Amino acid sequence: MGRASFELPFEDGARPPGFGGASCTAAQQHPQAEAAYANGDFLEAADFYTSDARLEPLDGASAAKLKDARESFAMSLLQRAAAARRRGAFDRAISALKEVLAKRDTWKWQPPAAVSAKIAEEVLELGRGVRAQVDVPLKPVMRSTQRVSIAST
Repeated sequence: MGRASFELPFEDGARPPGFGGASCTAAQQHPQAEAAYANGDFLEAADFYTSDARLEPLDGASAAKLKDARESFAMSLLQRAAAARRRGAFDRAISALKEVLAKRDTWKWQPPAAVSAKIAEEVLELGRGVRAQVDVPLKPVMRSTQRVSIAST
């Protein structure tokens, strides 16, 4: 059996728009996302990639950078939350944790196991820290054994 030959009906190797898109780099397709990613602004990069993905599917390299940007953003904020918690700055720790959870929900993102474990750890440790701050010895409550009745006149 002979091989079939397929030739493009374009002169000089020209290709129609969108054909051979693999030759385009992620930077050409997602310049704002790539710039933010290169500058270490993972939240902005993730938001740009997410926005771009609504218009058309991301290529493999861009999808990997979106995944990495989300994970890097979440882990960075979780580390900030842990540091604030250890300093006793519970309001800052709670704020950082809430931001991670809000972005997770906005992105409809299922974080990988390592990020989910870190979120759970911070929730637990932050809860312990706050509880320790408000934990005061309880005084015994005296209960009255007498009945009180209100007479109507």
